[in-house]
Amino acid sequence: AKRKGQKTRKKKGEDTKPEEEEDVVRIEGLSYKRLVPGSLVLGQVSQINPHDIALALPNNLTGYVPLTSISTKLTERVERLVAQDGKSDASGSEDEDDIDLPSMFEVGQYLRAFVVSTSANTSEKPTELGKRRIELSVHPEHANVGLTSKELVTNSMVMASVVSVEDHGLIMDIGLGQSGITGFMSSKEVGYGVDLSTIEEGAVFLSMITGVSSNGKIVKLSADTQKNANPKKPNFVGDAPTIDAFLPGTAVEILVTDVTARGVAGKIMGSVDATADLMHSGLALGGKELDKKYKLGSKVKARIICTFPNIEPKKLGVSLLEHVMSLSEQKAQLNMIKDATGLSDNQVIALEEKT
Repeated sequence: AKRKGQKTRKKKGEDTKPEEEEDVVRIEGLSYKRLVPGSLVLGQVSQINPHDIALALPNNLTGYVPLTSISTKLTERVERLVAQDGKSDASGSEDEDDIDLPSMFEVGQYLRAFVVSTSANTSEKPTELGKRRIELSVHPEHANVGLTSKELVTNSMVMASVVSVEDHGLIMDIGLGQSGITGFMSSKEVGYGVDLSTIEEGAVFLSMITGVSSNGKIVKLSADTQKNANPKKPNFVGDAPTIDAFLPGTAVEILVTDVTARGVAGKIMGSVDATADLMHSGLALGGKELDKKYKLGSKVKARIICTFPNIEPKKLGVSLLEHVMSLSEQKAQLNMIKDATGLSDNQVIALEEKT
């Protein structure tokens, strides 16, 4: 009897543990610890500096994009400026190729970024010791990592940089040049109120794919967020040949599988796990109780905001917030949470660390 009981307990342990691990999808938000090199994340331009751009990332994180991690064209312009620097000083003339980042970007603009590194600031100043720095790249070759011609599906988002400005639109680089694939953005798709003549070579845009040419070599793009992210007529990817097509910035439909105090979990295409944490489910911003708003088995629209490359099986972070769904400008998230809950900075950060 004793031997039989031991066998039963062993069998139960073997059967139950994997089942629990398989069924439970942990709802966790993006944090400094979970943001690893190779992650992709959706951010908003929060500050434009002379030599880099600051991006506000989900959950009160901030990353920085150096001048040379934006696009090939912009790097070429930087290299020309460096080479001509001595000549310009000697002649006293002003170089026409001077780079003015505020004319190429605007605060509130959404961009998909690739995490290059995360490190502590090694400054010797006591006030800056221990300050964490996240270095990012928005270069299409990095921000579109994993994409091939198969994943270029209508309504998905790609990062695209301006190669040249033509009479009727923009020739764009989407980081797939080795495959002979380029992008084209019509002058009608650059965005409401944007003058085509003011767009500079090297500028980058989070762009939606509206179609692909019959030979598959030209991808038609749009950066008009009023059309692309219209909440009344949402453009989302409902089906894709591989899960690699689902990257930050792209809107998707999620089948809700779990609703907890931590947030919402669901499936994309019935196979890819997606979670919206406490903040991006709307609960931390004063929204109504999640189980009343999101019913198990229902389908909801969400926008992908981050990847977790170290987690298997593949899992994506998504947002259900209205301003993210509409790709519209919003205050820094920490301030929104403080206003809605009355919590201090430390309390909000502690709340996020617990999730």
